[in-house]
Amino acid sequence: ADTFCTRQGFICELRDTMDLEKLVALGEKMGLSGAELRKWVTQKEKEEKERAKEEKAAELERERLAVERDKAEKEAEVERERLAAERAKEEKAAELERERLAAERAREEREAKERQLKEKERQKSDRLKEEREQQLKLELEREKLAAERAR
Repeated sequence: ADTFCTRQGFICELRDTMDLEKLVALGEKMGLSGAELRKWVTQKEKEEKERAKEEKAAELERERLAVERDKAEKEAEVERERLAAERAKEEKAAELERERLAAERAREEREAKERQLKEKERQKSDRLKEEREQQLKLELEREKLAAERAR
């Protein structure tokens, strides 16, 4: 049964569960007549119902706030996870781009070295060719001179 406390500190059960002798004894202790006692008990019942209603409303509000807080925390966690995943994806893309650029730079450097080597080889080949041509010219000149002297 529902209970409530009087200002004097008595704990009373609601009127429908309290026996008449206890109710009369309570009224005498408080100095109330029968009608005053009924009015007092009715008022206390009303106050108790209102208090219980307010407590229930407060409990429901606490539960609602807890649900909202849990929902907000969950949404925040989901958002943090989304942002972390997005950051990881961006970091991975940036890393891949750095790797691509490094590979491209290495390829360009390799190609430049190959071009330099080919150019050096061409220059060397040209120089050797020119030297051979010069030697051939000199030999031809010598042969010409030798042939002219022999005549």
